[in-house]
Amino acid sequence: MSSRATERVRKDHFAVHPYVVFYHSYHCLENHLAQILQTQVPNADAVLHITALADMGETYEDGSQYHWMEPYAINTTSGAVHPWSDDFRKHKDLRRMTLNPPHGVSESGKEGPPRGHTMKWISKRDVESDVLLHIGDLSYATGFESEWDIFMSQIEPIASSMPYMIAQGNHERDFPNSGSTFSGGDSGGECGIPTQARFRMPTLSGRQDNGWYSFEMGPVHFLVMDTEMNAFESSSQYEFFKSDLESVDRSVTPWIIFSGHRPMYSSSDLISGLDLPNGPWWPEVEQLLLKHEVDLCLWGHNHNAEVTCPLRNGTCANTTSPNEYGGIVHAIIGNAGQSLSQFTQGGFDWSMWRFPEFGYSSIEVNGRKNLTMRFFADSNHSVVYEFTIQGKNHSKKKEGHRRRSISF
Repeated sequence: MSSRATERVRKDHFAVHPYVVFYHSYHCLENHLAQILQTQVPNADAVLHITALADMGETYEDGSQYHWMEPYAINTTSGAVHPWSDDFRKHKDLRRMTLNPPHGVSESGKEGPPRGHTMKWISKRDVESDVLLHIGDLSYATGFESEWDIFMSQIEPIASSMPYMIAQGNHERDFPNSGSTFSGGDSGGECGIPTQARFRMPTLSGRQDNGWYSFEMGPVHFLVMDTEMNAFESSSQYEFFKSDLESVDRSVTPWIIFSGHRPMYSSSDLISGLDLPNGPWWPEVEQLLLKHEVDLCLWGHNHNAEVTCPLRNGTCANTTSPNEYGGIVHAIIGNAGQSLSQFTQGGFDWSMWRFPEFGYSSIEVNGRKNLTMRFFADSNHSVVYEFTIQGKNHSKKKEGHRRRSISF
């Protein structure tokens, strides 16, 4: 392609407007096939469907056992493609999906053959989600290249049909003396390279190892953190957050969803609130997110599901009127397939719901009106919990943001 043609493509790519459908085309020169993906442009009144998961891994359908094998991962990818229709349980392909009995905490990822019935993949034309967020710990390959082959084959029906957006987790990036903030060997020496080669995200500098970025679809501004890298106020990552949040036009994208692998808040075993061991920068990052009235934070790393009240500095926010912004709802979604984590005994007043079973989540954003997040159980694909954040119009503040109330 000539430089002039390349420049024309770049201009066409960024010259998008509300109510205009934008397509991405991916060509394969070997067999001359082209896959067309439709994505939403920023639009405050659009409806957006999001599938969200973390800590999944892959499953050998023939029952083989090699390295890390997560027998429930294939059920997650089966269900994640079609949660929107009310009759999804009657779908002819979904009858094969997850017939696993309810189960609790598992001891490891090496657990034997897949549970339940192996499903048939849903055809691409039946996929109704607009975007999938996989918030870290993707394949758990950790240096075993064949694991990536299995994982990529497993997600192909989804990733070939919608944007598959990722955050890097400890099992993608961390290794001693590799540049990651955490020095454990959880990546098995991969140091993020296989992940970054397969999933090229729209990072600001184009350098994939700086895995923080943002994008917009429909009424949502997405901001993705690289929790394996420094995020103190003096860091490049924090400066990106600050600049990005200051530039958000809430009249176009009234919702902000922030996501990263290691959680800010959790009541998993050995954790009692603000998870400073997994993020010593959380106090600084939290203040920034509160200042810009972030609506929802999505986290992984802990292998369970949990939802908090609207939080402000570790305390449930009190609002004086139904249209007042209170704080950030935090949702942990690390129960997609890897061995489950226990919760701390007892509870916390800010922890609204805890679920130590496998599953995945969906988010439906109804324009500027409301955002509803649903949690599906792997055992029978029922909705086990949901919450709604209500959107409210307000007079603009100096930053030009809208304020919202959150109701459960």
